[in-house]
Amino acid sequence: MIRKANQSDIIQASKVLEEVKIDMLREGVDQWDQEYPNEVVLTQDIDKEQAFIYEEQGELVAYMALNEKCDEEYNDLNWNTSIPFLVIHRLYVKPAAQGKGISSKMIRYAE
Repeated sequence: MIRKANQSDIIQASKVLEEVKIDMLREGVDQWDQEYPNEVVLTQDIDKEQAFIYEEQGELVAYMALNEKCDEEYNDLNWNTSIPFLVIHRLYVKPAAQGKGISSKMIRYAE
């Protein structure tokens, strides 16, 4: 089930985020570090009502933020999409739940 995240989700979302960061580093992916993203960023996503989670049997297994913010580099691309549009940020899936199509479900939800 995908739903909007709330403040009661922050502990689980942060815990899964840390698992993902460890797994990414183990795989040689250094996109995220101890500084970013973090619990403060997730809390801001939730406060702005931009955070969404995927749950299985009451357990948070995936997270993403949706908003209209994008990096300046995005402006150099030739978009076929009308403005405004949503951008997916901080999409992550708990390592033990990866490979089950959960991130695809999250992306389809965003679409």
